[in-house]
Amino acid sequence: MTAVNHRETTILLLFIFLLVLNSGCLLNFLPLGSVNVQSDPSNAEVYLDSVYKGTTPCLIEGVSLGDHIIELRHDEFPVWRQNITLEFGKKENITADLSENLIPNVSLLCKSQQTTNESSKDIRNYNGWTSSCIYAINEPIHVSGVAVGPHLKENPNVKLSLKRTDTYSPNSNSDYSVPIHDDFTFDYTIPNLNLPSGKYQIVALMSSGQTSRLNISIETASDTRIRILKQIVEDYHQTHTYSLPDLFVCADMAIDVWDMVETKGINAIIEMGNVEKDITTIQDSDHAWVLAEISSNNWIALETTGGFLVCNNPNTCPVNNPRYYHGWSYNTPKEFKDALDKLNHPCPEGYILGSDNLCHQSCGGNTYCTGTSVCINGQCVGCKPGYILGNDLQCHQLCGSNTYCTGMSVCLNGQCVGCNPGYYLGTDLQCHKS
Repeated sequence: MTAVNHRETTILLLFIFLLVLNSGCLLNFLPLGSVNVQSDPSNAEVYLDSVYKGTTPCLIEGVSLGDHIIELRHDEFPVWRQNITLEFGKKENITADLSENLIPNVSLLCKSQQTTNESSKDIRNYNGWTSSCIYAINEPIHVSGVAVGPHLKENPNVKLSLKRTDTYSPNSNSDYSVPIHDDFTFDYTIPNLNLPSGKYQIVALMSSGQTSRLNISIETASDTRIRILKQIVEDYHQTHTYSLPDLFVCADMAIDVWDMVETKGINAIIEMGNVEKDITTIQDSDHAWVLAEISSNNWIALETTGGFLVCNNPNTCPVNNPRYYHGWSYNTPKEFKDALDKLNHPCPEGYILGSDNLCHQSCGGNTYCTGTSVCINGQCVGCKPGYILGNDLQCHQLCGSNTYCTGMSVCLNGQCVGCNPGYYLGTDLQCHKS
């Protein structure tokens, strides 16, 4: 009887266990663990086996024992992952340094009053970038950048070095230690006191050895104007074609460029002359160009038809031709146009310029009478050699250089000889009474 009761009890317990297992209640009796996750910086998203659990600091409870994957995601850092094994009776504590996955890198950008590079403002640009800025004499040199890497907690600084690159100058090198902010950015203003004009390079150096280089230029006021003028004349040449060697074509181009130069606040004049040969009269002019003042009484020529500067400095100008600095100067396009009109029409109204460079009264439009001919009804009328047109519009034999004899007078030895009224000239060349 006892053996039967024991067997029945065993069967009953087995039946009850199966009912509990089928209902899922057994899970409440299984051993579970917990995971405490913290990160630097905080507010990172926590994923357990790809399931979102919250943001750091985060305590995850009710985790089954065994192997799991913890993943942390932060907008400013690479994804952080770690495999864990949760054991019975133990609480897993995780502290993640999100910067340990950062790839060391440094980049620079510069800003100046004349040029500003706006292309790389995102401090999470890990690929790095360089830029180029132009500064005026004594203008502070503003630089900023990004430095990332796991070593920054031990040495949160970047070293900036300034050195000249276009010539050797032992006093031009300077070093600066610049702190890196919590968001990995840094900025610094390098004093620009009495630095000579020229080309320089700024180098940013991290303690881990990564570098970034930035090229800058320091310009005098004259350097700045030359750079602007060079850009104007080159850009103009790219969009305008000088097809014919015509004074009036290059005149229009000179007026265009003069306006562009003046718009930039640079004093300019229009020059007219001849750049192929020396001339003394304005009538021999066949070209026009622009002269711009780069400093007080210091001018540089702009060849508008060719798109280049002309001066005696080979480092600045590809062409040196002193004839560009000799000619007839005009302060405004109006003065220049008036001079062109006078050059094309130098005579008063009703007169035209002859081949002898003298003004002659016009006869029938754009012609004039030459020699002894005269204009009659818009046509030049003249006589054959040895004769002259008289007041009666008839041809008469010349007597002397420019006269002829009238009436009963005759020409003797280049002079007209005649008698008083009531007398006549005889064959003996004497006057006889009629």
